[in-house]
Amino acid sequence: MTEHRPASATDADATDPQQRRWAEVRAAGRASFIWRYGVLGWGLPAALLVIAYGVIQEHGLRWRAALAEPYSFKLRAGIAVAVVLFPAVGHLLGRRLWDAGEARYRAGRDPHGAP
Repeated sequence: MTEHRPASATDADATDPQQRRWAEVRAAGRASFIWRYGVLGWGLPAALLVIAYGVIQEHGLRWRAALAEPYSFKLRAGIAVAVVLFPAVGHLLGRRLWDAGEARYRAGRDPHGAP
């Protein structure tokens, strides 16, 4: 696993708006990016949507009844899987997005286009 180097003065001087934006994003760090865009930005919302869908499938749109009635084993298992699986996939997605952003950033800064 490679850590990014801190943003330098030349990073902020990039003339391309996308280069400037990525210089700002990378200044916050890789871990922050992965958590913000991967886990919290994709994984958690996806898990919540899947859980809501499961509750609606089991109880319909009767929210009061959905909160009062016990959930089936299938729904409880689905919730447990969603809470673990989607944020984990979000972490992997965040890592992939970081790597792609870094590759584009380096290619844009190198006049020869070498990564």
